[in-house]
Formats: sequence, structure tokens, C-alpha cells
Amino acid sequence: MPSTVETNVKIMLENIFYNKEDITKALIEAETAINEDLANSDFISQESKYKYESEALR
Repeated sequence: MPSTVETNVKIMLENIFYNKEDITKALIEAETAINEDLANSDFISQESKYKYESEALR
């Protein structure tokens, strides 16, 4: 699965620092892109198969 969070946060920060984009607007755009990418992904978490998954904080 592509690193959608890292990529979109990087783009967001570049837009804020280099392109002087409004922080709120940049954050909303990044969040929207991340949510769209994740919704269209066929990624299936494997966490339930981890040896110590039952000890995870919830």
C-alpha cells in the first residue's frame, strides 16, 4: 500500500511553507486525499495475526 499519509502530509507541509497556503485549507486537502486513498484501497490489516495482538492497548 502506498504511504498515503506520509506523502500527503509532505505535500501539505510544502504547500504551507513554500507556497504560503492557508494551514486550514492545506490540512483539509491532505485529509481529504488520505481518506479517498484509503477508501479506494484493498488493504487488509494483518494486526489480528500478530503474536501479541491480544495485549494491544485499546
